[in-house]
Amino acid sequence: ACEWADASDIATLQSVIRRIESGVKEGLTGSSAVDLALEFHESVFRASKHRRLFVAWQNLRGQVRLMLLDRVISVPDFSNIIVQYHQYLLDLVEAKNHEEVVVAIEEHLDSSFNPIVASRVAKP
Repeated sequence: ACEWADASDIATLQSVIRRIESGVKEGLTGSSAVDLALEFHESVFRASKHRRLFVAWQNLRGQVRLMLLDRVISVPDFSNIIVQYHQYLLDLVEAKNHEEVVVAIEEHLDSSFNPIVASRVAKP
């Protein structure tokens, strides 16, 4: 997406972020937050103009949704960070900052998966 996103793609992504922000202010449910996050990610994959990547995303989307729903239940800070996370990623994509976007995506994935793992680890 960093390389191929055009003004229309950026506008679509910003629109999703605005809807997330509005939802957070109105008491967005976990399920709605997950659906909007997935819409954002799907828009990123569309902006990449990479057909095989998009097909892979479509195949994984259901599993990612389940993981994110688990994330929302396991660690209830999702609504506090969802807007900033996605706006930061969009800013990097729009700036076509390839190196930083790779680091940001890795951090984004870690911050999504690690709380789920941590919530499952038995504490002595």
